Amino acid sequence: MARRRGKGEGCISKRSNGTYRAYVHNENGNRIHFSAKTKKECQDWIHEKIGEKGKGIDLAKANTTLQQHLISWLEIKSETLRPSTYVSYENYCVDYIIPVLGVMKLTEIKSKHLTHFFMKLRSDGRQLPTIKYVYRVLRAALNAAVVDEIIAFNPIHGATLPKPKSAYTMKSVEDSDDKVISFEDDGEKKLQVYSSEELEVLFVEARNRNIELIVRLASNYGLR
Repeated sequence: MARRRGKGEGCISKRSNGTYRAYVHNENGNRIHFSAKTKKECQDWIHEKIGEKGKGIDLAKANTTLQQHLISWLEIKSETLRPSTYVSYENYCVDYIIPVLGVMKLTEIKSKHLTHFFMKLRSDGRQLPTIKYVYRVLRAALNAAVVDEIIAFNPIHGATLPKPKSAYTMKSVEDSDDKVISFEDDGEKKLQVYSSEELEVLFVEARNRNIELIVRLASNYGLR
């Protein structure tokens, strides 16, 4: 039997299998739910949802997954991005973000999940320019979720990116993130060579800027 907590405060019920289920109502009067092994987890979830409601978060969208959000966000970005940039964003969502994080609800994604995600990309052999581009795409998508009042803040701001032991960096003209062109090793410095995938990212970033010719000459002739 459900234990009611008072109007607008949700309720918690114990299920036949020993787990617990919590309910709250969103602004539209629809009930959203959460299941957990312990009663305390349900209590914490209710407190979180009530807090989100107080911050103006739209609880009607509380079950939106990252994949669902990325799909709708990419539809909007297709109208504002250069075609080449849009294709790059879409590819990074499909190839890297959705396979790992897509099933997670936006409201459940924490900074620690994103840190683990970036570290896993690195351990899987992805180079730093690729990871930084994934970071950029994911940050923009989650910023849009904040604007849409699906989440109260962007969890990527507390996430940690893997770092090389030494690196030269170049600032992007339209983005504050560093684009890494680096040496990296455990003692002896060795030149890190770009893959074709990473070169494509670099070309997209440099396109129609005064550095485009320099970037292409450096990639073709190995200048540094």
